[in-house]
Amino acid sequence: MAKKHIYILAFITLFGFGAMGLFTLNWVSDVLPIEIIDLHTPVYLQLFFGVATGFISAYIALYLIESKLIRPSSKKYIDLIQGLNLNRMEIVILSFCAGFGEEILFRACMQHYFGIWITAIVFVAIHGYLSPKDWRIFIYGFIMIGIIAAFGYLYDEYKIIPPAIAHFIFDVILLWRLSKKEISENYEEQ
Repeated sequence: MAKKHIYILAFITLFGFGAMGLFTLNWVSDVLPIEIIDLHTPVYLQLFFGVATGFISAYIALYLIESKLIRPSSKKYIDLIQGLNLNRMEIVILSFCAGFGEEILFRACMQHYFGIWITAIVFVAIHGYLSPKDWRIFIYGFIMIGIIAAFGYLYDEYKIIPPAIAHFIFDVILLWRLSKKEISENYEEQ
């Protein structure tokens, strides 16, 4: 995939998903965009909860991806990420766009209508991790439902900033770690 296509998809995720979520909330439920921001909890606490959840979630996911159980199926995802040849700035941009755009659509909008758990299942399924053809990825997806539900509980408690930050941190850590060449070499050695 060409770099310009990656950027186009990233900006569609940020602006398209975000606008779709905000428009739907406002049009269907009369929820104003400002209402998805917690104006009562100090920002430093919102950032703390987002960063902490992002780090914990990312390292749980990495542990699973690198485990002997999931490893045979995760190699194709690692190869896909490495094939993108992302530099640090691209990882940050992609993670920011996905973190904020997807969280506005899924947490602020879909979760408003369908609740935490159905939204988490849909989110994980759309990302391809509930594949009945690959039981290893299905196990990973099942655990990811719990992680994404945690993002949903963050939204319920503190609105959009903490889950968006958690999603951003999660993506940065996973993209950074999985884009490193030595991870493929470690997989081939074992």
